[in-house]
Amino acid sequence: MALPWLSHIRNDVAGGLVSAALAIPLAAGYGMFAFVALGDEYFASGALAGLYTAFIVGVVCVVLGDRTTTLYAPRIISTFFLGLLLYQLVHSDAAFLKSGGPAAILVVFFAIVVLAGFFQMLFGVIRLGTLIKFTPHPVMAGFQNAAALLLFLVQLGNVFGFDRNTPYTAVFRQLDGAKPLSIAIAAVTGIAMWNAKKFLPKVPPLLVGLVLGAAVYYALLALGFGAHLGPVIGHVAEAAPKP
Repeated sequence: MALPWLSHIRNDVAGGLVSAALAIPLAAGYGMFAFVALGDEYFASGALAGLYTAFIVGVVCVVLGDRTTTLYAPRIISTFFLGLLLYQLVHSDAAFLKSGGPAAILVVFFAIVVLAGFFQMLFGVIRLGTLIKFTPHPVMAGFQNAAALLLFLVQLGNVFGFDRNTPYTAVFRQLDGAKPLSIAIAAVTGIAMWNAKKFLPKVPPLLVGLVLGAAVYYALLALGFGAHLGPVIGHVAEAAPKP
């Protein structure tokens, strides 16, 4: 007699693979956004932190007994708050933060995150989350769109292919260092995602853009256009210290 779950294993595996493929670029991108305040050398560390977080959260939720169809994925709103928190810590006047460097900053940062998790658990126990239904739609829409716009602006320097992280306020003063091929790849990726449903309706647009954009980038790299392309996430100008 066949086990009931065997009849769904194909769809379950396919769903898991697609969810993982979608979570990877989101987690890496949001991790970079959260860690941007520490400097260019921590971009790769931010991407890894995002990946680890996406993996651990999913595993922990299943271990704690969640058997629903809820999909756990990185959220831009949470990333927005984490980035603001880390920025404030980096620019804090506290003596022990200045003397301790990135190590002390990250210790305080993660301690605050753990404390926030405790309060979230407490809010869940007393069902405080039900108050969210009284939040006006325009407020949430404005907040989420503002966060998305900030994420776009932070990545603007990467779109132009600059070798180092460049604040969006300085991007247009450094256009002489922009790399047209990087702009073209960003445009191809965006257009592919925008039109993905027309040609590949069963494939998530994010996955289409990620695969096509990466393929074009490495094809141009193989053809010898590396000098006209922006760096990859793992490339850093100098080795980051290990706090």
